[in-house]
Amino acid sequence: MIDAELQQGVTGYDIFIKNGDIASIDNFKTAIEVSLFSDARADSSQVALPEKRRGWIGDVASPIENQKFGSLLWLTEQERLTQSVLNRVVEFARQALQWLIDQGQAKTVEVSGAIIPKEGIALNIVITSFSGKIENHYVKLWENTQDGN
Repeated sequence: MIDAELQQGVTGYDIFIKNGDIASIDNFKTAIEVSLFSDARADSSQVALPEKRRGWIGDVASPIENQKFGSLLWLTEQERLTQSVLNRVVEFARQALQWLIDQGQAKTVEVSGAIIPKEGIALNIVITSFSGKIENHYVKLWENTQDGN
């Protein structure tokens, strides 16, 4: 999968420019970052106030019913690091990356996670392409309060 390369800076991500042109990469790194760190719209059972549900306005006009762009990881940003939150984060990541399979970009996408004390949550994402190439991506998420201090 050829994609534009993103570079992480202090204030977020931006397209990486190399020799005056958009740099490209042949892996799923950019797709993973955009999928996980773009906010999907929450539904009314998750966030009561419609104006607080975030998300991308383009989802309203999507030809694919019930498809959400991005992830719901933002719903867990302020929660304590518990096994229950970790399980939700892993499921939100799986949902956000499902489009890679649905649109024929990847054969399989596997997501697992771990709580890293005093650091946050880390996700391990293993993607198998149709050519058999296996990519392993490690993503560290935000720092959360574990012990209430």
